[in-house]
Amino acid sequence: MIHLIFIGAIISIGLALTLRWTGITSLVPLLRPSSITHVSFPSTSLQGARFWTVFIYIIAASISRRLSISGRRSPWRITENDASEATYRLDGPTVSLSMPFRIRRGDIDKYARAVTANQATITHEEILRPPHLHLLLSALTEPAMLLLLSTRTCPIDPVGTVNVRNRFELTRPLACAQRLKDCLRNAGDGGGDLSIIARLDQDVKKVKRGWEYRVIVDLLDEKGEDPVLYRQIFTILQFHKHSCSTSIFETEVSDTPKSLLEVGKLHLTANDPKSWASFSKDYNPIHLSTLAAKLFGFSSIIAHGNHVAAKAVHHFSLSDRLEDDKQQEESWMEVEFKRPTFLPCELKIQRVDGQSSSVVQLQIGKGDKINLSMKFAH
Repeated sequence: MIHLIFIGAIISIGLALTLRWTGITSLVPLLRPSSITHVSFPSTSLQGARFWTVFIYIIAASISRRLSISGRRSPWRITENDASEATYRLDGPTVSLSMPFRIRRGDIDKYARAVTANQATITHEEILRPPHLHLLLSALTEPAMLLLLSTRTCPIDPVGTVNVRNRFELTRPLACAQRLKDCLRNAGDGGGDLSIIARLDQDVKKVKRGWEYRVIVDLLDEKGEDPVLYRQIFTILQFHKHSCSTSIFETEVSDTPKSLLEVGKLHLTANDPKSWASFSKDYNPIHLSTLAAKLFGFSSIIAHGNHVAAKAVHHFSLSDRLEDDKQQEESWMEVEFKRPTFLPCELKIQRVDGQSSSVVQLQIGKGDKINLSMKFAH
């Protein structure tokens, strides 16, 4: 009997040490029934056992949610806005998650390799300027969004949702870049007073295919004049069949461009998502495994949308550099995902002509189909 107790104690201690060593214990705050969550590890550490624990938990929670019969009332209520805008609000407190931010030179190196595929060089200085800076910071802060969707109090079921568009904002690009350089110079710090906070916007939009939620992610500098260094807004579609008339849904208006100028071509392989996953920590199996992609109903591996955007920006930047005097101005970028990019494939990058000289609009697609469209301040 004593031997069994001793063996049990050894196993328990070993299990506890293993959980601590793998970092899984740091995920416990996600399970607490609180609308405000804080995790202690930095955004770049969502990998390995931590990521797969979160992924399995999301799948299990989704299955449990779909099988359970709940008597809860609908989490939406209509706002005072005009009903034609199809805008609703979530009941309850704002759901948020905060975590430390870290950046290393290795992160920038990974971005460079993922974007250039070792074909054309890109310097750290170029990456720390818009438009690349938008996509660099998007990937480095995205783990906060993934963890927010994993919290117990988040009303969104991540399984089956689709990221339909992103918006990135830099109010002071030079100040943000300088703050990041300060972090890079201090190898033992890597972030210091920088942190990330992700929150679920309580405004919900009713669209034809379901509900559109917005997750707002801010990179904060507690010591800065303006605490928000960078902001990205994820718009996520959760599919839902509405019982009411479709007449209230917003009608999409497509602007026919005057002309399209080809900028270049993207040659994407099935191995490309691995480099972006290593950098962004988005190890979703549909990007990495053909079998997993097929299990989720796709014909093959799907490229990361922001990876395609970053590659397109790199091709455009090779022929059209942003003037230095414009680096001080407020900068923004919008990316809209029209359809999945199945790999391997070749995509054409086209610039929409007839736009303002201060705004670049690109379309990336195959044939007459657009996979992704983007525009940014230039």
